[in-house]
Amino acid sequence: SPKVSRRNNDVFISYSSKNQNIADMLVETANEKGISCWIATKSIDAGSYAKQIVQGIREAKVFVAIVSSASTSSVHVKNELGIATEHIKDGLVIMPFKIDDSQLDDECRYYLGRQEFYFANKPPIQEKINDFIESIKKVLEVM
Repeated sequence: SPKVSRRNNDVFISYSSKNQNIADMLVETANEKGISCWIATKSIDAGSYAKQIVQGIREAKVFVAIVSSASTSSVHVKNELGIATEHIKDGLVIMPFKIDDSQLDDECRYYLGRQEFYFANKPPIQEKINDFIESIKKVLEVM
């Protein structure tokens, strides 16, 4: 029988813990708009951390990468990006949210080079988050 993917959360948030405050702001704003998010600090239960990350990515409709100097140097974020790109063929949409002026390294350029970036490197950040969540909402509406 065909494998049916359960989509428990609309959005998977990939980020460095150094950007926790922005990740939390994104989740809070998304939740206010009726968009459910998978975020490690709230979504991981006891058990295999790695397995739950992979499941969270597989079950999401949109993969948000919070792009910063901290996240582009994070092996965990790069692992998540690699897994997410494997699921583009299944309909996963990758939406990078760039919060600083750092350059992408070659590995991140490989994963994100063809994606449309949303820039939040100039304040006010909450305004940028609101606009980004509206963009996510539009993507979800056509899925």
